[in-house]
Amino acid sequence: MRDAMTLFALNEALAWSKKSLEEGENPIYLNTYANLLYRSGDKDGGIQWKERAIAKADPEDKEKLTETLEKMKKGEKIGKIVLKP
Repeated sequence: MRDAMTLFALNEALAWSKKSLEEGENPIYLNTYANLLYRSGDKDGGIQWKERAIAKADPEDKEKLTETLEKMKKGEKIGKIVLKP
């Protein structure tokens, strides 16, 4: 179970991440938002946003993102993915 500080931090990160999407659908920002949604317990939202990130990602990043998407669909723990700006 997550403690209150962790949930607070996740909610803050989600709010900032969503705000970053106001600048446009940058695949790096989409990926971050998807991961935060998934980690906060919104599995379906995380999957939907991850699919958007994959659609906009550079070809060399799509494989890594797709691997994480498959983990999300299985309900598995996801690791940190760093995309090149």
